[in-house]
Amino acid sequence: MKNKFKIISFVLAFSFFAACSEEEVALFESYDSVKSELTNSVMFFQVPTGVNWFSQNYLGEELNAEFTMGVKMIGAPMDKDVNVVLGVSSTSAAKLDTHIKFPVATVVIPKGSLSATFKIQVLNSGFTPEEKKNLVLEIKSSDVNLATASVVVTIPMHEKTFCALPLGVNNLVGNWPGDDEGYGSTVSIAADGTKAAVSGLAEEFMADWWGEPVVKGGTFKMDVNLQDNTVTIPRQYIFTTTYKGVEYEYEVAGTGVWNNCGTSPTLELKYDIYYPGDEKGLAATYSPQYLPNPFLTAKIKLATGKKMMDNVVYKNTYPKVKR
Repeated sequence: MKNKFKIISFVLAFSFFAACSEEEVALFESYDSVKSELTNSVMFFQVPTGVNWFSQNYLGEELNAEFTMGVKMIGAPMDKDVNVVLGVSSTSAAKLDTHIKFPVATVVIPKGSLSATFKIQVLNSGFTPEEKKNLVLEIKSSDVNLATASVVVTIPMHEKTFCALPLGVNNLVGNWPGDDEGYGSTVSIAADGTKAAVSGLAEEFMADWWGEPVVKGGTFKMDVNLQDNTVTIPRQYIFTTTYKGVEYEYEVAGTGVWNNCGTSPTLELKYDIYYPGDEKGLAATYSPQYLPNPFLTAKIKLATGKKMMDNVVYKNTYPKVKR
């Protein structure tokens, strides 16, 4: 049976009117209508744009899922400790002590300081797989005024699941049909210790769209992270092509994700092909005029007796560069 893992995904977003490079200066000083309200006030800060983690590790052991935020003075530091009380709004779908808890419910900004951080712990048992809930946090304080525009933050919460690779990289060995930048995938993977030896990536793209068939090489090493379902393609030589009788070497670099929850593992790769030494790859150079994205994409699945290019159009329809 595959080991199943939970990922708690937090996409956190909030807004405020302006920010200043010097913390000693009031953030909203140019807004005369609210300056009096914001004097010696507090607001949320250090709200991440996204936080992902597993609720279990690769061995199935529970982890303490938590993230860190902060509260911040608007204006000059106070000559006393400022106590800020954390709360969950009545409008929040995610509830205190059911879905989250505060290890410390009152955050203290020390005398003479501008900010303090706090942690929020996720109660994984409160979520069902793939459940989505919004968490609405609020702060209160009897020590300072409160800026009404900055004391509430809404955090969409989504518990995701995926299935591990019980045999590690060996679970990825085989042929991978699917789509490789609009072409039928010719990708195959072999195990090379803890790394995946990948062959065939971008070869149809290079031969047709770029007009240079591969004549040498074609295999590179890909790092597979078994703990967080990601892969990394460090920049390295991938293959040699030929164009008008002249051979050209190319490099590859990219990232991606793997999953193993279906009938067989899947891979989604974002990568680019580079001339050695060039900062930009082909996709980054020729998008959006010729290619839709500044990267190439492969969405492939380990074959279970299927032909390499089942149900995939052989050639993409992107305009070709005139060379």
